[in-house]
Amino acid sequence: MFTRREIIKNEIKKLLSKEVAMYLIGVPLLLVLAFGYLYINRIGREYPIVVVDGEKNATSRTAIFFLESSPDMHVTKIVSSMDEGYEEMRKGDALAVVYLPKGLYKNVLHKKSQPAVVVVDCRNLIPANSILTGIAKTLGTARVGSELKLMEKYFPVSDRMQKILPLKVVARPMGNPSVDYFLFVITAFLILGIQQGTLIGSCMGIAKEREFNTLSNTIESSGGRVKYFFYRHLVVLAFITPIVFLASFLFFMVFSIPTESFLLSFLALILFTASVITFSQTIGTFFKRRLMVMQVLFFFALPAFFLSGYTYPVESIPPLIRVFAALLPTTPILNVFPRISYIEGSLPYLGGYILHQLALYLLYMGLSFIGFKKLSKKIVK
Repeated sequence: MFTRREIIKNEIKKLLSKEVAMYLIGVPLLLVLAFGYLYINRIGREYPIVVVDGEKNATSRTAIFFLESSPDMHVTKIVSSMDEGYEEMRKGDALAVVYLPKGLYKNVLHKKSQPAVVVVDCRNLIPANSILTGIAKTLGTARVGSELKLMEKYFPVSDRMQKILPLKVVARPMGNPSVDYFLFVITAFLILGIQQGTLIGSCMGIAKEREFNTLSNTIESSGGRVKYFFYRHLVVLAFITPIVFLASFLFFMVFSIPTESFLLSFLALILFTASVITFSQTIGTFFKRRLMVMQVLFFFALPAFFLSGYTYPVESIPPLIRVFAALLPTTPILNVFPRISYIEGSLPYLGGYILHQLALYLLYMGLSFIGFKKLSKKIVK
């Protein structure tokens, strides 16, 4: 019979092996650093576009000026036909063509609607979305600028802006304070890095025991399944906690991510990590070899990510799939972490998600206590 110290020492020895430590330590830190530096320049800027100027007067020049002034795009060339614009897109020298038709000045003068044709390369949705949004904003502002020039002839200075801009819009983004793709991506990779590193590393330890037919002896020597899984859970959690702290530090400090409370964000990640450990102990007993762990869990991150509601609204997911998503440890944390980190005063309203995460932790802890044999019989029935 192993003593408590021997159980802990034996588990630490397995965690420090190269194949396990590589995932527990390497994956969370590598994902945060690699993808953090990859997207550190935030959203793309100055995407190249071409303008087809069919008007060639002050009105179209005003529109082109506003397009060029936008941080989202850069007017690389002004051409006279759509065919020339398409040719620039074919060559890869432009991601969009904006057509300003003839008659623009006349329509603006008489306050008639004037469509501006925009053709965008949508193979990559990120620059395409930035360009379309930027064009919609800038051309709308350009029309206001054109109207203002016309009104200079008819209204005194004090009345011009009041007549054109009766509503002042002040935007204060929440949830993504810098309104950029970087924060969206790096948040996801922090969570997925901790999940995959913990999940694969923990399962590898159990699979190794099964591969060498020592798991049953280890469990018996530890005083039974309950005691073995309980102590193993505590050892893995204690081992991974400094890694989670370091990954969180890199996330918030190195990449200058805004946060309302580093401590609360870190505690949310610890609860998530604990639920991943118990989840790994539940499914780990299904793997007879370490290779199977890699073959199956390597692809686990992607479906867990898309089912969480982080990229696609949960309300739009079919009910049956939504139930499955609710059983994944990633689902509550990807709803809690961005809010608790970036939106001040949101903690009192996140109780449901926190209870969800705690319930998953206890659920998988209970299932891991049941053990492989009883769990297998339950699945067969």
